[in-house]
Amino acid sequence: MSSHGSKATQRSLSTTSTQSKEANRTAGAVSVDIRGKKLSIKTSHDPEFVQQLARYVDNKVRSLQMAAPSAPFDKLLMLASMNVAEELFAAQEESAHLRELIRERADALATILDQSEGS
Repeated sequence: MSSHGSKATQRSLSTTSTQSKEANRTAGAVSVDIRGKKLSIKTSHDPEFVQQLARYVDNKVRSLQMAAPSAPFDKLLMLASMNVAEELFAAQEESAHLRELIRERADALATILDQSEGS
């Protein structure tokens, strides 16, 4: 999932109500657990991938909960979300940097090839 695909992500991951849980099971509902809170998510993603995402978030919240045991759950979720967003932004920045390095090296190689063809 990328920030560019956030609208698609919103369409592919959505919570389901208790009443429609059975109907959505065949449509790709996945039940996840984050710090004992259960959530059913209707998704087109592989269920194991969704579980992996939930475990990642659960670990983030657990770490924050250990540092601030009296913090309300909603605040822990907000902090975990901010931490994950920070990781995403850092990864996007690194990716952009690497793409630029690749572009520069490809240009340098193209120049070398052009010079060797002219010889």
